[in-house]
Amino acid sequence: MKLWLDDARPAPDGWVSARSYYEAVEMLMAGWVVEVSLDYDLDLEEVATTASGLAIATSNYGAKSGYDVARWIEKAAADGRIPAPVMYCHSTNPIGKQLITAVIERMSWK
Repeated sequence: MKLWLDDARPAPDGWVSARSYYEAVEMLMAGWVVEVSLDYDLDLEEVATTASGLAIATSNYGAKSGYDVARWIEKAAADGRIPAPVMYCHSTNPIGKQLITAVIERMSWK
């Protein structure tokens, strides 16, 4: 299974969508995920839309992020609880992308 973690964007063809940290971890624990693509910001709340159509959102600071999922995968794979999936990051958040990419790079050395 290919897992697409994103609370807003639809999954591409051939991918199964998860909208939250908890949904993603549940699917990963089943052991069938071979690829995962992570968004960083989860549980965003749209608060306004500009005249040009750009949505302005605020983050729920209590929500777990795609980085939390990446860290969960890293630990679970290291502990032998799940097979390590191929990981990607499709987040447009520059800091979030950097954090998730660092986990992906650490895992590629193992």
